[in-house]
Amino acid sequence: MWHFAALPFALWLSSGSFEKVGLTVNRASYQRLEKDKNASSLYTSEKNLWDLSDHALLKIGHRIWQNTCKKRRDQITFWHEKRQFPSIGIAHFNWLPASYQGPNMENTFADFLTFAAKKRVDIPTWLKKNPYCPWSKRALFYEEFYSPKMQELRLFLLDTIPIQVEYIRDHLQNAWQKLLNKTKGKEKDLLIHRLSTLASQKNGIYSLFDYSSVYRQAIQLPYKKSKGLFKDPSKDQENTGVFQVLQEIDEKIFCKRPEKAFFLAATNLIKKQAEKAPKNTSEVFFLPVWLKRLETYRDSQ
Repeated sequence: MWHFAALPFALWLSSGSFEKVGLTVNRASYQRLEKDKNASSLYTSEKNLWDLSDHALLKIGHRIWQNTCKKRRDQITFWHEKRQFPSIGIAHFNWLPASYQGPNMENTFADFLTFAAKKRVDIPTWLKKNPYCPWSKRALFYEEFYSPKMQELRLFLLDTIPIQVEYIRDHLQNAWQKLLNKTKGKEKDLLIHRLSTLASQKNGIYSLFDYSSVYRQAIQLPYKKSKGLFKDPSKDQENTGVFQVLQEIDEKIFCKRPEKAFFLAATNLIKKQAEKAPKNTSEVFFLPVWLKRLETYRDSQ
């Protein structure tokens, strides 16, 4: 059996490593997180809400990791039984094998590796050589779950938590710029106001990043997910990208409690999507999990 219970943080921090399960503790990550835990602001600059401090990147990364797999180190390398490829990292990026022949999907982990290389991150040699997942089947993936190669992959992922958040941020920021280029007048002003207001809340940037990571990486059956721009009228589906959430916000609630307004709008959209989706699809199957995740956006923590 490859599943094991999550170990207590105190045990992780005191032990240094657990070779039996093929995982080595990344103490530096937790030490950086604790160093400024009482900081009054997550932002390096209030004028530039995309310019996040190292502490902010790490803190947001740990919350995304908690949401995705309860901070279990084994689960940052995961292959769902209903998928044709593994999910890698704190946001479960898609990692397609070269043999993949399913619906059109983004090889987002390979894209992340390109992003990390530009940041001059030390990437394992075998990951540099081939952007595709070296395990073509789920059974082969779990046969080597505690192999040296898989251990090295998990260590790389633990060491790059802030870089993974930067990758999510850059994708969101690029989509935001595209949206602004397509929007004019009062609608544009309203979106800017809502994004800026939400981002200025203690929980706001986390909510935007986490939601963006879910609705880029979620299982795409039977149709392709939104990337956060406008609804395609040719498709009979709800578009649930982060910017549609901003558009659907109740302004009266937003004026008093921006984070709650974002939570309510997101909840409403994904419920509508599940109602319209065919049975036995991810939109229906994972709805309770996603609703629970959205609850973390409701109040500042």
